[in-house]
Amino acid sequence: MLNDTQQALRAHIQQLLSNKQLTDAHHLLVQRLKQNPEDHVCYFLLSEVNTAAGDINKAIKLLEKAIILAPFAIII
Repeated sequence: MLNDTQQALRAHIQQLLSNKQLTDAHHLLVQRLKQNPEDHVCYFLLSEVNTAAGDINKAIKLLEKAIILAPFAIII
């Protein structure tokens, strides 16, 4: 399960995606990954951004990275 911070981040990213602010969502997640390159939730959310942008191949690679970092994590 996601903690409160992760849930807030996911809600924020989903809001950005619904407003078609893909660049803002991407930038926010990349900045967070620079601070913590092991953040599997950011990789998962970044895959959603890439899916929205139509880059399915990149989205799959990001999901794979998230799974490698946290193979048993549940993100709902």
